[in-house]
Amino acid sequence: MKSLKTFTASALALLFLASCGSKSIDKKTELDNLIKQQSELTDKINKLKNELEAKGDSTLGNPNIKSVALATIAVAPFNHYVDVQAKVDADESINANPKMGGTITEVLVKEGDRVSAGQVLAKMDDQLMKQSISELQTQIDFATNIYNKQKSLWDQQIGSEVQYLTSKNNKESLEHKMATLREQWSMTQIKSPISGTVDNIFIKIGQSVMPGLPCINVVNLTGLKIKAEVAESFISKINAGDNVIISMPDLSLEFPSKVSFASSVVNATSRTFTVEVRLPKADPRLKPNMIAVMKINDYSSANAIAIPINVVQSSSDGNYVLTIVTDGGKNIVTKKTVETGLSYNGIVEIKKGLEAGEKIISTGYEDVNPGEEVKN
Repeated sequence: MKSLKTFTASALALLFLASCGSKSIDKKTELDNLIKQQSELTDKINKLKNELEAKGDSTLGNPNIKSVALATIAVAPFNHYVDVQAKVDADESINANPKMGGTITEVLVKEGDRVSAGQVLAKMDDQLMKQSISELQTQIDFATNIYNKQKSLWDQQIGSEVQYLTSKNNKESLEHKMATLREQWSMTQIKSPISGTVDNIFIKIGQSVMPGLPCINVVNLTGLKIKAEVAESFISKINAGDNVIISMPDLSLEFPSKVSFASSVVNATSRTFTVEVRLPKADPRLKPNMIAVMKINDYSSANAIAIPINVVQSSSDGNYVLTIVTDGGKNIVTKKTVETGLSYNGIVEIKKGLEAGEKIISTGYEDVNPGEEVKN
């Protein structure tokens, strides 16, 4: 039994030593492989260095020379826009109002109905008016009968002219009263002032209304426009005929147009003036009071030098950009003072200081200074 335990312990010791030896061999193999890879990488690095040096790259191997990105200046059109919030407005959006007081007895339309100018939209209580018309009609019938008899006699030279003229006057007087009464009766009906679509109904049956009270809103959707209130500081810059871009955020819609109307009067309260853009054709997606953005082109230059506004830096001497000049195969950072103009959508026009074909530092300008050598 003792010999068996001794044999087992000896076997375990041999296995442990073999395992340690195996791990040692694996690490040595791994180290040899890494040394081989290092040698191969070193050869590749040296080869690439030699190729770049042959091409004249003086920045190779100098960690103090920073990399930048360059952009070449080109002449291109530049447009500046005034962005203002606007809304869709209808040429004709009118409330149908009662012409006299009364109680609503019928509403003959519903929202969304197409109506014509003069169409009756609602009625008020007219019973008393109808009774008056009926009574007056009886009087007219009697007066007409008397007149016809007097006229027949007068035509035969029978009776007096006074009797004939009196009967005629009574008949015509009652007819005038009937015309007035019928006109008053028509005022118990609320009629559409325009042809269009019923947009909103503000009244209910049994409701009392008065003259001037909005009852039913009718909108003509065939003539829509975009309307905006613009700050008075732009009144000398914006005129009818100016190019404009209309953006409808809720519809993901954008289209070009022209200013159709620019007011010459400033609102004394809001200090703004009205600008309108008429839509060329009806679009069923556009509804009155929808939000829009009006981008009015108040300045354009066909041949401008424009660069990203973020590359323009400021100092006590004014605005400047960083460019490069090549000197002995080296790219040297140079500071150029510039005069800027208007900016829009991240682009600024350069009035003076840059010429077409020059190269400016567009990326990495924050990390370099004039006089430094850079690479790109």
